[in-house]
Amino acid sequence: SRYPVRMYSRIGKPVAITVAAVAKLLLADLTEPERRAIAEKLDYPMYTSRSTPDAAAFLKELAVVREQGWATDLGGHEESINCIGAPIRGADGRVLAAMSVSAPNVVVTAEELLTLLPLVRRTAETISREYSGTNRPKKV
Repeated sequence: SRYPVRMYSRIGKPVAITVAAVAKLLLADLTEPERRAIAEKLDYPMYTSRSTPDAAAFLKELAVVREQGWATDLGGHEESINCIGAPIRGADGRVLAAMSVSAPNVVVTAEELLTLLPLVRRTAETISREYSGTNRPKKV
């Protein structure tokens, strides 16, 4: 990194699915009964004051993610790290995977990172079309 502060992924280090943007995208695509069953079984670690505190809040957040078609982790796992993510869909429209962009706030604020959302969504849509074998562009 050209900045004195950098972030890096720690391969193999688990992160609660209640805070990870990519996990929220995968879970939001499930049916409401499936989402509820999973949410009721989870632990809700409070990594920061912005972590998801309980099943009710998590289900509400998943409903928003499902409606808007993208997800965030704005300091929910690590106070100084923000993340935006978009779904990668199969030919049937179901979410198969997700991609994200993360950055420390000292490099890019949450607001600045959110300005990249259209690009992240377009990239995810391009990957979705390539993966599913459909080349019809969709508006994002």
